[in-house]
Parts: sequence; C-alpha cells; structure tokens
Amino acid sequence: MTDAVIFEREGERFTQETNLESYYERAYRYVEENADEPALHKLKNNIPLDQEDWEALERIFWSEVGTEEEYKKATHTDEDTMMPLGKFVRSLTGLDAETARQAFSEFLDTGKYTEEQVFFVNCIVDYIAEYGTLEQQEMADDEFAGGLSVVEVFGDNIVEFQRIMKIVADINANAMPMAA
Repeated sequence: MTDAVIFEREGERFTQETNLESYYERAYRYVEENADEPALHKLKNNIPLDQEDWEALERIFWSEVGTEEEYKKATHTDEDTMMPLGKFVRSLTGLDAETARQAFSEFLDTGKYTEEQVFFVNCIVDYIAEYGTLEQQEMADDEFAGGLSVVEVFGDNIVEFQRIMKIVADINANAMPMAA
C-alpha cells in the first residue's frame, strides 16, 4: 500500500510543528532529506555559490524550514552577531571528505612533511569534513590535534602554516556570499 499525495504547497514552511523540533533540528532534517538541492550540494562540495543559490538558501532556511527570526535566535553567537547563513548550512552538511582531502593533497601526498605536520593537516581535514568550516582560533584548542600546538608542529616553518591557512580560508570563503 502506498500513500497518496493529497496536496502540495510550494513556498510554505517545511514543518508546522515548530514546538516539537528546534530550528536546528528542522534545518538538519531538511539538509539530510534534500542533499540533492543544488545550493546544498555546492556547499557540501566547496563549489562557490552564485546569487541564485544564496536566494534559494534564504528561501529554504528563512521561509520553509522556519522564519528568519527563528534562524537569528538559533544562530546568535553573541548579542549582535548571528552565524552567516552559509556557515550555518555548511555546519549541517559538513564538507565532503574527499573534497577536503583533495584541498590538502599537496600536504598529504608528498613526503616532505613531518609525521606531526601530516597528522595536524589530517586533523584539519577531519574537522572541516565534519563541521564544514574552521576558524584559526579553533586550532588553538588543546584537543584539536591531540594536544599538539601549531608552534610545536610547524616551529619556524610559518610559511607552510600560512599556506595551510590560505586553503582553510578559501574553503571558509565558499560558505560566504561574495562581496558585491
């Protein structure tokens, strides 16, 4: 036996039962159930989004999943700041693990880096694959790379660390709208 579609409504909220699920839970469920949505696919695969994609994300997360007000409440990081929409969605989708590995392939595929440096880069890859973006201050957390600090790992080789941070910045930038 199959269920018949009684009616379809475009542009309406994804769920009417907002009291049963938090905004985050609804957003996560939407992402899981709609992975083939072009804007979500691009975010997950580190492909830059165009204006149409950003408009689609706003429509999805500010009209269908919930309201813009619910989004703002769910993503406030402090009194005046809310998480940018692309970063929020990327936190739900993560970054495709192969895409993350490919971005850092030079560091992972060559033999010119120390074991600790390769381990540190693998920690970056794993983090970005799970959480979608990475801020430099998050790498300072004692737990980030099993207690290894950037200074211990890269020492005087700050140029290599800067190259790694440029890759991280490029990945993060693809989760943000382009400046007009």
